[in-house]
Parts: sequence; structure tokens; C-alpha cells
Amino acid sequence: MESPQLDQDLADFVVATNSATRWDAARRLMASRRIMTLAEGKPFLEGFSALGRSSVEGSGLERLLAIDLLVRIPSYVRPLRKEAAIWLTRSLAEQPPGIWTITESKDLPREAKPAEVRENIVLSLQHASGEWVTPYVVEALAREDRSQRCRVELGRQLRTRNPSVGQWLSLLYRQPWPQILPEDETGPDHRLTRLRDIAAALADTIRGERASLLLSSADGRTLASLVRSVARIPPRTAPSSKSTAAAVDVVRLLDEMIAAEFTLGTEPDTYEVFEVLYHWWNPLPFPSDLAAEFSRIVRKLKSAITLRARMGQRSEALATRLAQALGPNQRVSVELESIAESEQGLAGDIDDWLRGRVRESSVTSRAASALLGGASSADFERSFAPLLLDCHEATYTSPSDASTSLRRIIGLVDAIALSLKLSVTGEVGELVEYRPSVHRTIDDRPPPNPLVRIVRPMVVRQRQDGSQDIVERALVVSAV
Repeated sequence: MESPQLDQDLADFVVATNSATRWDAARRLMASRRIMTLAEGKPFLEGFSALGRSSVEGSGLERLLAIDLLVRIPSYVRPLRKEAAIWLTRSLAEQPPGIWTITESKDLPREAKPAEVRENIVLSLQHASGEWVTPYVVEALAREDRSQRCRVELGRQLRTRNPSVGQWLSLLYRQPWPQILPEDETGPDHRLTRLRDIAAALADTIRGERASLLLSSADGRTLASLVRSVARIPPRTAPSSKSTAAAVDVVRLLDEMIAAEFTLGTEPDTYEVFEVLYHWWNPLPFPSDLAAEFSRIVRKLKSAITLRARMGQRSEALATRLAQALGPNQRVSVELESIAESEQGLAGDIDDWLRGRVRESSVTSRAASALLGGASSADFERSFAPLLLDCHEATYTSPSDASTSLRRIIGLVDAIALSLKLSVTGEVGELVEYRPSVHRTIDDRPPPNPLVRIVRPMVVRQRQDGSQDIVERALVVSAV
């Protein structure tokens, strides 16, 4: 025999005239742990059907509470999940009121917590359909001010509906941020906290399913625009602990974006947000927490600059982003020089750029250039290099058969090479890793495998400072 209170709770759930009364009755039934038994009876099922109709036909808070219950009750009564999904699909064919309107406990039934109600409604969006869903999710993400669980689930909803991270960022950037976070009501710290929470949720979203997402270097510029829009830091504002927390999560978000699409790491536009973060602190150095977070990005930037250098390209833009990632009052020259020290065979001008050297012509070299007229030293070196290799091969393959005149020619060539500081580097048959800055193939196409065999060595010119210029790249073939 059921207790009088249990009978009353069931009656309130069945005949309730509004969702608030039904919500409160349902809460008491769930707390009593008898709801699974009652759910098998006709009265409860009639009340559940009435709840479903409220989710479709209701308005305002009544509809939102009905949707919340359609998520809550099946978590206790599994057999009702299918019917709940049917009602939610019908209800969410049309846009519900904004969950961001659920903010105060005084507007809800007793014991109802605003954040939990919002979280359940977000979970229900898996049954939603229509063009309204993505804009609704983005606005809910922008306006969510407390529940990180809610933000993470909103991010998951975005990921399942739209694989373009750039579009997420763009839609967020276009939100009316001065209206969402009015400057006369919210200080910089409140806006920084909102930025931190959104960045953390999006990083979690990307981390969850990197392979299915779409990204481009333009997404870095959009991220920078979003940071500027949300934070809106007045000039000469001293950075706070909130600044550090927000910046850390923004850097983590960018790191996840690069991890999802490796090519982003080689594009300067990807790192535009660093300019924003740099100016938050300038002229102060980054705090240790932020500097530690930046360190992973610094490695990626150095790798991108190294890759460009191997291809014979200098990138002032990437070097600028590296300087911003290191923070104010840090020496980017040390990092660039470390690249030059670790890389062999870089083009002379690239090596000079990395080391910060500016070469000026001496009086002697200018006079020599004038005497040579239109023929530059570099042109002569490039013309002479193949002859040097021919002589080198002749000596290497058949020195015993070389005639006196051939040996004389070889001696002269060696003397000229010595005066020009040219030398042959590498051995025929040597296995090396292919690098386009020092190797070439017969058809000038990259080999199918990174391991190659030297067919003809390269010619290098030794500089007075110990560095080298590549005059003639080594001819290689695939080792496989």
C-alpha cells in the first residue's frame, strides 16, 4: 500500500496544471526511489504524455522545464527513453526559448538549480533539427556564465553539426559582446573569465575528435578577433591573474588547433593572437605559468622557421611571431641563432639572416667586381663547380690512367678551387636524409622516400667566419 504522500506526489505529477508543479512532483518521486515502480502504471504514463505535450505546446519557462524533465526522468526509468526521444524530437523541431534566460533559482521550482536545468536542455539538443540549432548553440555558449559542463556539451553539439572550427570561431566573434558583457556592468576580469571558459571548452571539443575537423590558417586570425571582442582590455591595463588564466587557455586552444591540422604551424597568420597577448603584458615579461604554456608553441614555431630555412626561405613574419611567443624583453635572436647552429648546409643568405649578420662589400671585392664586369663571382663559381666535379671523378675513378696533361689540368682546377675556397663534400654511395636545400634529383622531383643515396657529391664554398654556401647541390637517387 502506497503512502498518502506518495499518492499525492503521483497525483500532482499526473494532473499538474503547469510544468513547475509537475517538475516539483517528479523530483519528489525520483527522490523516493519508487519512480521505477510507478512508471509501469497507467497514471504515471498519462502524466509523462502530458509532460511531452507541454514540451511541444508550452511556452517560455514552462516548455524549458518540460524538456528538462524529459531528460531527467529517463535517466531513472530507462524504458521511457524511447518515448522521451520521440517527444524531444517533436519539441525541438522548433527553437525553444534561450537557455540563457534560466539564471535565477527564484524563478524555478523549489530545489531546481539553474545550471543543472541548462545542462539537461543542452543534452536534449541531440534530438534537435533545423537551421536554428547552430546559431542557438553558439549563442548559448557565448552567454553561459557558470557551467563548464554546459559549455563542453555545447561544444560537442557544434562538433557533431559543423566540422569547421573557423566557422565556430567566426559565429562566436559575431556575437553582440558589448550586449552580452556590458562594460558598465562587467569589468575586464569578468570578460577575461568568460574568454578563458570558452577557450577551454573549445580546446576540449577539438581534442575529442581532431581527425574529423576542418581548419585553415585563417582560423588563427579569427581566433585573434574573438579574443579582442570578448576581452576588450582597455589600454594600459595592468595584467592580472585573470589575464594569465585566459591567455593560458587561449594558447592551449591554439595548440589543439595546430595538433588537429599540422600545416597551420607553418603559417604566420595562425599565430596572430600572440600579438594580442603580447600587448597585454608589454613591457612586462610573461608570468611563469604562461611562459611554460608558450614553450610548446615556441618549439612549433622554431620547427616552422627551420623548415622554411631548409627550403631556402626566410620568414620575418614567423620570426616576429616567435618574438611575441617568447614575450616582452626576451631575445628572439638567441632562438634564431640556435637554428643556424643546428642546421648544416643552409643557403648563405638564410644563415646570415638567422645569425643576424649583415654583410658589406669590401673595397677589394668591389674593385674585383668592377674588373670582372658583368660576370659575377657567383656565376663563375656555378660554372666552375661542374668542372671541379668532373676532375674529382676522373681522379677518383682512374687515377692510374690519367695522362700527364690531365693531371696538370686537375692540379690547376684544384688550385683554383682552393683560391675560391671551394671543396667537394660527400661521398658517392653515401646514404643520407633528403634535404632540398643540399640535394637534387635527376628530374628535380622530391624522392618518394626520405633516405637517398649520393650519386654525385656537392660543392660548397667556405666562408671566413666558418659557415658554408652551397654552390652545387649533391645529385641523389632514392635509396629504396
